[in-house]
Amino acid sequence: MAGAAFTACGSDEEVVNVPTTEQTWQICIPATKGIDVDTRALNLDGKTLMATWTTSDEIYVAKGTEVDANVLKPDRNGSSANLEGTLVGTYEVGDELTLIYGFYKPIPSFLYKWLYYQYGMNDVGQNGTLESLQYFDFASAKVAVTAVDGGKITTTPASFKPCQSIFKLTFTDGTNPVRAKNLKISSTNNKLVYTYDILNEKEEKPDGLSLSVNIDTPSSEVYVALRMDESVEESGKIIFRVEDEDGYIYEGTKTATATMPVNGKYYVATVTVKKTGEQNTLKITPSESYTVSGTAYTVIADATATGKADEYFIRTEADNVTLTIDNVELTNGSIEAARHQGIVFILEGTNKVKSTDLFKAGVTFKGTGSLTFGWYGSTPLDLNSEDYTGVKLDDGLELINNEDGTYTIKPAS
Repeated sequence: MAGAAFTACGSDEEVVNVPTTEQTWQICIPATKGIDVDTRALNLDGKTLMATWTTSDEIYVAKGTEVDANVLKPDRNGSSANLEGTLVGTYEVGDELTLIYGFYKPIPSFLYKWLYYQYGMNDVGQNGTLESLQYFDFASAKVAVTAVDGGKITTTPASFKPCQSIFKLTFTDGTNPVRAKNLKISSTNNKLVYTYDILNEKEEKPDGLSLSVNIDTPSSEVYVALRMDESVEESGKIIFRVEDEDGYIYEGTKTATATMPVNGKYYVATVTVKKTGEQNTLKITPSESYTVSGTAYTVIADATATGKADEYFIRTEADNVTLTIDNVELTNGSIEAARHQGIVFILEGTNKVKSTDLFKAGVTFKGTGSLTFGWYGSTPLDLNSEDYTGVKLDDGLELINNEDGTYTIKPAS
């Protein structure tokens, strides 16, 4: 950052370029983190969120799209530190290196990308607290190699830029606080980013993107990490859809422009929301038959589901479970039994969900009710195909293709 003081890694030397071979090289890079951004240390000082290093932080180094398996570590805590470690490879003066904090894991290449909204470092998701956002402290920096000599690599200093901003949101209906249990965020001008490829600096923004934050302890004060597409020039609205602890749905908006919000900032905002008239009434009984994490119900024993909700998911996560589905409507949710065996779905009343996952599952449908679900396969659903031979319909039930992208299981005419 401008005005930041660097501590030199060693004495000044003449710039040289000695061709290297594949061997281990010592490297020490003076580096700073910015102010007014999120941080692994999470030092909230008034309205400024300080960015600091800790000696346990790990920073990966990439040359092009090749990431060194070794990591660099800060030599001290604070907003500036020397990143020290070893690299293996061939380096020349003028090479550009990308320093990666928070993104990379030395397993499949898709982990160069960061699933902002579901998982951060250590596969920990956002839950609305400032503490959880320590795992979304993603940052990167570019440095140039200035010398390679004597088993050492020297580079320009690194000033890390955060790849997202932190938002402290306070929800109110204009008079009273609105305690959020779940929060769904979208934008009208396609400004929200879903995944970010750090090595290629490529953003992905699926149509209709929305961020869902599952808040473990309902609160009117919610912290979220968001990445914005700073190339979007048109103004629009960021839409906040809040579900309170009683299941009532509220909506509110904030204006988004080309210059606000942007990445690398700490924003504090009060969002006034109004009731939409909708209410989540989805219930699963008995309570010991499932666990819940935000909008995902994991059914592990015989249970009954009833009621309506928007973006909720019901998944059987054990074999030989019977789930009674009684007048359930999930507008943007699903009922899933993928790869589990001995599952029984008993249909009662009229049920409708956005999708259902029965891939390689052993599921028998029973009952006198119906279930309508969306289908996104490239070919029509065929219960005789290899992947769905485990799906059985009890006597008296039939599967109907509605020819509109949905199917219905119902009593035979």
